[in-house]
Amino acid sequence: MRLKDKVCIITGSARGIGHATALKFAREGARVVVCDLDRKGVDAVVAEIESSGGEAIGFALLRRFGRGYAIGPTIAPDARRAKALIGHWAALNPDRFLRVDVQASTGLGDWIDGLGLEKVGGGVTMVKGAAPAKDARVAAFSLINQAIG
Repeated sequence: MRLKDKVCIITGSARGIGHATALKFAREGARVVVCDLDRKGVDAVVAEIESSGGEAIGFALLRRFGRGYAIGPTIAPDARRAKALIGHWAALNPDRFLRVDVQASTGLGDWIDGLGLEKVGGGVTMVKGAAPAKDARVAAFSLINQAIG
């Protein structure tokens, strides 16, 4: 268990070398943060890590949005790790249009402004039926701003 209690962010973790690295690091005791463009792939690698006794502590997606990209959802146990995930995608896309939707309660607004992303407006939360149960181990720091399909 060479990586016991270390936090490792693995980019491209849904397939190929990133997938293999995420699984190996989890087996070595790391708490793995999963990053990829492929939402279904992220779900699958998180399930694989957890079914083998590992711990996937967060993930963030970067996906196409109009002429640019949106970062979200970002799920992490705390703001420090959420910033690492969002900052990772922002650093890889310095000259592209980026959108990150966060709620004021996350406390990330000023930090996101510091990335050069201008605040452009508010939003409305809409839920049909009962809201999903929350997991006390993690929180949503950036949201899915439009339907993914």
